[in-house]
Amino acid sequence: RDGGDGEFVKQKILRSVSFPMVLDVFDMCDAAYQEEIKDARDSLREMEEVKAGLHGGEAAAAAASGDAMEVEKPTPSRVTGQYELVAVLTHKGRSSDAGHYVGWVREEEQQQKDAAASAEQNAAKRSKKGDDGAPGWVKFDDDTVSAVTSDEVLRLHGGGDWHMGYLFLYRAKLG
Repeated sequence: RDGGDGEFVKQKILRSVSFPMVLDVFDMCDAAYQEEIKDARDSLREMEEVKAGLHGGEAAAAAASGDAMEVEKPTPSRVTGQYELVAVLTHKGRSSDAGHYVGWVREEEQQQKDAAASAEQNAAKRSKKGDDGAPGWVKFDDDTVSAVTSDEVLRLHGGGDWHMGYLFLYRAKLG
């Protein structure tokens, strides 16, 4: 902004900025592209419902009975218009010239399984999950690495002296 004397002054914006765990850009796409990705979105929704045990019909019956069922594997080109948050870079401090940067990274499912398997051996280093069962997150603060929940990550919206999301990295959810 202009400091009044013709010189520009750096200033950190401190207002709170919300962000989603899943960013859905479907409504921002034109109608032709929405039609193109509709099948992939439906496929993704069905896979998520089956995984959560909410989907009725043949898939749920097969899952409940333990019988094998053939399921078409999604191809990597099946864009859905949905993106999941996988990392956040935050800045803590009021000044644009000073402060501290911290990385927050979502754990992959296999890392969580490995952590759970070795929980008895090393409980202090295993991943924490939120009450909603959401994937765990890891906070990288210089040489201190700690497990955090998705609820803690959602509090990185800023609005004061606490960590403020500066860069959000999303990965495409394929159908």
